Amino acid sequence: MGMHSDADEYSLTVAGIRSIIDVQVGLPGLKGGSQRHVMSQVLALMWVAGAALVLVVHLAPLTTYSHGNSTALWLALSAVPGAAALLALSRLYGEKLPEWVLHVALVASTVVMSISIFIGHGSPAAIASSVDYVWVVLYAFYFFSWSSAMLQLLVVYVCFSFALWNLPFTVAFSVGLLVLGGVTIAGMTVGYLIRELRRQAFSDPLTGLPNRKALVDMLGREMARAARASEPLTVAIIDLDWFKEVNDSDGHSAGDRLLMEVSRCWQGELRNTDLLARFGGDEFVVVLPGCDLDSAAIVFQRLRGSVGRPFSVGATCYIGGDTLETMLIRADKALYQAKDEGRDRVVVMSVA
Repeated sequence: MGMHSDADEYSLTVAGIRSIIDVQVGLPGLKGGSQRHVMSQVLALMWVAGAALVLVVHLAPLTTYSHGNSTALWLALSAVPGAAALLALSRLYGEKLPEWVLHVALVASTVVMSISIFIGHGSPAAIASSVDYVWVVLYAFYFFSWSSAMLQLLVVYVCFSFALWNLPFTVAFSVGLLVLGGVTIAGMTVGYLIRELRRQAFSDPLTGLPNRKALVDMLGREMARAARASEPLTVAIIDLDWFKEVNDSDGHSAGDRLLMEVSRCWQGELRNTDLLARFGGDEFVVVLPGCDLDSAAIVFQRLRGSVGRPFSVGATCYIGGDTLETMLIRADKALYQAKDEGRDRVVVMSVA
């Protein structure tokens, strides 16, 4: 669906809606496949790369650690079948792969690395391998929620403390402070940066509302929840009437101020569970979970009273078997009808 205006030709563009639905909503910088599959691939790659590094150190004739302890080698090589198993689970379950599987796999990485360091008895190679904790922490802060990443960091703290248990206190304290301090700063820095990146990627820069990408993701989850709980779900597309005249007469800065004001007022009238997203131009989408069309009509009246400005609404409700595409197309058809009938009204379309 293209951005609507108040021009005489107001047309529905189904291909445009389909292009929005087809947008990959995922992690910044990662394209293709499900997020869980990407997370599994990255973790498996970490395991294989770590095993390869340990193998190189073990075979290199430069350290006593490499020749004197084969246990660490076998521990590292166990990552290879582990990575294969993780990829197999990811391929089998796809996006339905439980997140706890990845948490357990990451904890296993920390435990194996800590055992390797412990049996290294403070050799230079064993101490140097503690840099691998950075991989674990960066992975956690990139992919997991902040609280889950902090738990993974706590696991690293505990395991590394035990790994240094057989070293003199002064050595253990110095190494522990440097390593744990470094991984903490690195993890929190990446965590902050990636969350800021996601905020920018999924937010409209003018109004601060969720943008189209965020809408596709959030509406998909609300539809799945409505299907599971057999609860009503209303979706509406709102278009400000005669917005083009505001831009033409008062300038685009006045139009921007109007969009920001409308966004602020409407957010104040909605529940915390409702979603207001900017669809593009002067179009907004409102998602009302647990709200049927009769209740939604009351919400639209509140929105109208909060801004004192005419707007048209095309609304529809979730019907079993609906997709994102069918819901948005129905709402758009209803909006088309509202515009065609003279604007400044609500039109409901409950069937295609």
